[in-house]
Amino acid sequence: MTFPVGDSANWQPKIDAPEIVLDWLLDPASLTAKLKSMYCNFSVQVLGQCWLTDHNKISNSVFSCSEYLVREVLLICNQQAMVYAHTCIPKTSLTQENLFLTELGTQPLGEALFARPDMRRTNIELAIIPDTSRIYKFASQLSSEGNLQSKQLYGRRSIFELNQSPLSVAEIFLPTSPLYNR
Repeated sequence: MTFPVGDSANWQPKIDAPEIVLDWLLDPASLTAKLKSMYCNFSVQVLGQCWLTDHNKISNSVFSCSEYLVREVLLICNQQAMVYAHTCIPKTSLTQENLFLTELGTQPLGEALFARPDMRRTNIELAIIPDTSRIYKFASQLSSEGNLQSKQLYGRRSIFELNQSPLSVAEIFLPTSPLYNR
């Protein structure tokens, strides 16, 4: 699968899912902090970062502007990819005080956002990712067996405002994520 994978999904305010899944999806705290508290070995693998002008081909974009910085990463815990994250930052959001977002490297975005007192998160949108989607196919390629046990994955997406400038973060929970431990 080539970069960017995207975040194209049927994002909704509510979905029908088990309680343990909803607990993870609707948790307003930092996912990075939660994973770091559960696993002693945490890292970020950057899949890619680039400027795109036609983001709608890979995303159900919530912004209406022409240029975006897209960053995609895997959150790795104990050498296993747990979460695929897709970040979309409109060029207009990269004001002087937000330029640090372009230089995160392997630093977790969540850690950087939740450390900022001026950060605000809007409502969380949820999605069930079907086995026909590009994201699911990407997750299947990451799986050691090449095929996943479930025919769907779960994800959440939020708009964060930093210095009153928006950015979108979608987090897709991969099959190895504790979200699926029942």
